Amino acid sequence: MIALSASELLEIWESGIFQKPFQRALLMISAAFPEIASGDLLSLSLGQRDALLLSLRKTIFGPRIMGITKCEGCEEHLEVAFDVDEILMDLPADHSKIMKLSMEDFEVFFRHPNSSDLLAASDCKDTDSFSYSLLKRCLISIILDTKEASAEDLPEVVVDEIMARMEMSDPQADIHIALSCPLCKSEKKIAFDISSFLWSELNAWAVRTLREVHILASAYCWRETDILAMSPWRRQFYLEVLNK
Repeated sequence: MIALSASELLEIWESGIFQKPFQRALLMISAAFPEIASGDLLSLSLGQRDALLLSLRKTIFGPRIMGITKCEGCEEHLEVAFDVDEILMDLPADHSKIMKLSMEDFEVFFRHPNSSDLLAASDCKDTDSFSYSLLKRCLISIILDTKEASAEDLPEVVVDEIMARMEMSDPQADIHIALSCPLCKSEKKIAFDISSFLWSELNAWAVRTLREVHILASAYCWRETDILAMSPWRRQFYLEVLNK
């Protein structure tokens, strides 16, 4: 992983504004991990992709993650706070593992979904068709009583078990954070999606940074590249001087 400059982060943000969420994730990773070939990047399991995003987030914005959510019971605002290392897992190097399920007279071989699968299913109109498209792409072979079968032949109970096995074998892709409401005492777990969270942080940072550039460029006639080359602390000093 390489350290990304302010200018490079802004280029990532500008390029990703009109892209889909999974494309933004790949955009961020490809910039920070140039050693990963584009084909290998597309074939990473979603858990491995998210592990890279967590490492990138730690480098850009630090290890502490903080946010706000609402309690479903009383709608009280709850603070979410944890460190990246608390949810970052050690993943096996082999992300192309083929899994096998023997159930209901079916023998099914399948693999983890990856970004290439998300790309292929991205035009689906609803959640059900999206999930089914992902499933079909991840099925390698289906045998029913020694004969070849198709995805359409699988009963719901087998499909559910395949999905459960995928989640269990790629836990980094399905992170949940435990929360407890101090007001109504209710407890729940909320899903944490590092891809969308990191992009929202990058978007907020980019907007704030460009506003700072505008203020300093207007006041001192400095070029954008020169302002971005400054450390955040130096930029903040000049902004505070202007506000006095």
